[in-house]
Amino acid sequence: MQNDFDHLDVPVNKTDPQENEEPMLLEVDTDIVTENEDMESEKEETQEEKEMKPVTLSIWRTSKSHGSCIVCPVADSTSMRVLSDEQWTMIFLSRSIWVPKGARCCSNHLYKGHLSYEVRQLVKQSKHAGSLDFDDPGALENETYKIITGFDRNHFNDLLDKLTTMRNSGLRSVRMALAIFLAKIRLALSNRVLAWVFRLASKRSVSRICHQVRVALMQDFVPYHVGFQHVSRETILAQHQTTVTTELLTNGRDQVVLIAGGTYFFCQKSSNNEIRRRTYSQHKHRHLVMLMIITASRYPYFTEQVLILWDGYIISSLWPFFTDSLNNDAAILKHCMLNNEQQVLSWLRDNDVLALDCGFRDTVRTLNRLDLQIAMPGCLHNKKQLPADEVNRTRFVTKNRWVIESGSYQIRMAKSYIIEHIRQSRTNEEEMEFRVELCNEHEDLVRARFQSRHSNNKKHIATVQFDNHKQQSIDAWYCTCSAGAREVGMCSHITALLWHLGVNKAVISTDNHPLSASRLIKTIDDSTHFSENDSNSDDDNASVLNDSDTNNSEDDLS
Repeated sequence: MQNDFDHLDVPVNKTDPQENEEPMLLEVDTDIVTENEDMESEKEETQEEKEMKPVTLSIWRTSKSHGSCIVCPVADSTSMRVLSDEQWTMIFLSRSIWVPKGARCCSNHLYKGHLSYEVRQLVKQSKHAGSLDFDDPGALENETYKIITGFDRNHFNDLLDKLTTMRNSGLRSVRMALAIFLAKIRLALSNRVLAWVFRLASKRSVSRICHQVRVALMQDFVPYHVGFQHVSRETILAQHQTTVTTELLTNGRDQVVLIAGGTYFFCQKSSNNEIRRRTYSQHKHRHLVMLMIITASRYPYFTEQVLILWDGYIISSLWPFFTDSLNNDAAILKHCMLNNEQQVLSWLRDNDVLALDCGFRDTVRTLNRLDLQIAMPGCLHNKKQLPADEVNRTRFVTKNRWVIESGSYQIRMAKSYIIEHIRQSRTNEEEMEFRVELCNEHEDLVRARFQSRHSNNKKHIATVQFDNHKQQSIDAWYCTCSAGAREVGMCSHITALLWHLGVNKAVISTDNHPLSASRLIKTIDDSTHFSENDSNSDDDNASVLNDSDTNNSEDDLS
């Protein structure tokens, strides 16, 4: 830097060969100013481009069908001609109606290869105009894709790429067909409503499109992603079974652990008496069909009749089944095993483990005859509470279903238990409180009373022992419910008490407490409750009736 300053201080000699140095410096300065101006102009242009928003114009169009005329309702492909670029351009300029590429019209509408003014005025705009445009991948927002189909745009496109055997038609594209099918299974709308939403001709068009997509999915997607034949045992053992599962439920590393449970699809009431009778669920009080899925325990939507692996990987799906009394969980699993559905017996090996719930107890002998081991929670069998050792063994099974027990079940149940038992404070009517009882003799004990969610006559007492001087402050717990004696894990009542003391009480303020359900109860009347005046009047009327009956009986005796 110092050398540069010394060089600038030297006077310029006209005879020096460096005499053009100063003008060169001036030229450099001029260039710098020019570059700065260009940068500023580029910034202004970029800012203007950001401020410019796209404008969407609603333009009517004709029918995209290749088998009908855009002028008249005639559908005779032998006498129709495809419109040229010049012809559909003239229609757009004169009528502001867009003609899709490949549209046709009858040959008698053409005169020397041109459409007359009168014919152009007869061009009909399509009734399908203005529908949800899934044909253009960027026309709809990503949130719209999620609302209509349940997938975002990227996942929708991934599934679309799998449909290799399906082709576009004059009525719909493959994108539109897939969107209609996903909207049907997600929103459960009738075909008539879907036809109105997607601007189709009739509900039969929706039914035909859904059938075509289902056939394409069964051919192009399902065999490569669902079923016992699409994945090997070695892959399951290496990538989809946890060490905890292997240590708790198996005797060696070559044993696969599966879970059996089930789920269902709601369906409409059929006009056929037998179907209506056999699809009605006495438990759900609705018409539905059951299915069996093979997936893993980290799968977040586990319900009841699912055969799953511990990490959530979906192996297969077996369905549909009726939901009458003859098709319970045990009967469905027995049917799949004895009929060797999807070659399940050739995929399984001896001593593989099936983790079942108590609903499958009637099929244990059948599975044992097939050389399969069973891991099942303990059943009460007319007992009020399970022994501690049996409850702990039960926890070995439920421990591997931690997403279900902790995420979907216990935490959600804890919130509902607390909200159900929050009452108005006795000291301050504007505040809500949850009663936690302290022990006078032992300061390290707290307990809470919970109403059973199954019976009005049962109440459970959850007790927790703690020590604030320890890093792990919870020492022990016990509950009077059927699973309250467990030491490996805890029941939902203990979870609710700890969740309230550790999370709910500190995070949620009493002013904004989610008590919508509690407030709703106050707005609904109970016919078993009477006011004091009404009860007294009823007693008075009863006494009057009794007195009159007594007098009548005395008169009869006399």
